Amino acid sequence: MIKLLCKNFPGRQYPILIVHIFYFVAAAAMSFVYYHKIIEPVDFYTDEYGGVFRVLNLDAVSTIQFRFLVPLLIGVLHYTLDISPKALMWFYTIIFIYLTFIAFYRIINIYFKNEIFNSLIVMLIIYPLSWNLIAVNEIFFFTDTSSLFFMMLSLYFVLTRNYKFLIPVFFLGVVNHYSIGFIIPAFLLFNYKTIFKTTIIKYTAILFFLYSGYYIIAKLMLPELPPERDDGFLLADFERNFHHLKISPGHLILRDIFFNFGGIHIFTILFYFTPIWKKVKKEYTLYNLTILIFVLMTLSGFGLYSEELRCYVPVLPFLIIPAMLFLSQFAPKLMPLRKKMIAKNEKNYAKGLIPVH
Repeated sequence: MIKLLCKNFPGRQYPILIVHIFYFVAAAAMSFVYYHKIIEPVDFYTDEYGGVFRVLNLDAVSTIQFRFLVPLLIGVLHYTLDISPKALMWFYTIIFIYLTFIAFYRIINIYFKNEIFNSLIVMLIIYPLSWNLIAVNEIFFFTDTSSLFFMMLSLYFVLTRNYKFLIPVFFLGVVNHYSIGFIIPAFLLFNYKTIFKTTIIKYTAILFFLYSGYYIIAKLMLPELPPERDDGFLLADFERNFHHLKISPGHLILRDIFFNFGGIHIFTILFYFTPIWKKVKKEYTLYNLTILIFVLMTLSGFGLYSEELRCYVPVLPFLIIPAMLFLSQFAPKLMPLRKKMIAKNEKNYAKGLIPVH
């Protein structure tokens, strides 16, 4: 029994079986709280933004109507097996969080050598998720956990240059939620040294074609909505952002700034102001600057309001790795960097600034 629980599943590059059990239990526990606080009060048939069946009936507002993947997954099992749609939503939430753990583990292993510690620290992701989706959130969007999964898995395929798998995963991410578009600038930043090579240009064109093509075709095929419900692809509302900052209590604004992701973004910022970022190969840190595009969208009012911290969940992968790189300085034995991560011109190995294995 012990040997079975200590066996890597499904292969050497994955955690041992007992860790998978921990992942599933942790995902179920968070999903249970998330279900009772956020999912359960929502009417899936009539809610404007959480109405899964409004999407299936092609009756959702335009920004929600494009997010077809999760409603389709729910609709197929609900109509064929007569399973409660909210039970299905809870099930899919567990599965997406669990799969996010697996994808995150694979990403961490690219950077850090201690695979046992890596398999446990993966569950750190529950901390920012609990803040943004439960603690300071009262709005249900059926794509919140699935968006994080597709972003995490797509990023893994970018970092491993496995672009043949990136394409189908990216497309599913597009059908799920348009936030997956941040993978395109991340892909370009990661490949900044070879950006003009034929292969990179080809895959960039494919990603852009899949992204724009899906929304153009979907827009042409979807029925016309009344003007007051056709809120466009992105909801640009700079005046609302400004009004929110003007009337909101100061403590709520400070909460949104400092407790977004539970404060993990603060360590991400510190990473770029400490010497360690210069010691890691640039391609493995530059792609994280994709977050600046998201911040610019937030400030300019593209429907990402500071009080809706759940909106920030899809960009968590771009924040958490720099934060972990920063914290690795204080726990070098637990989080030793892999040698392939170290910049070639780094001359401080002997000084112990970065542990190398």
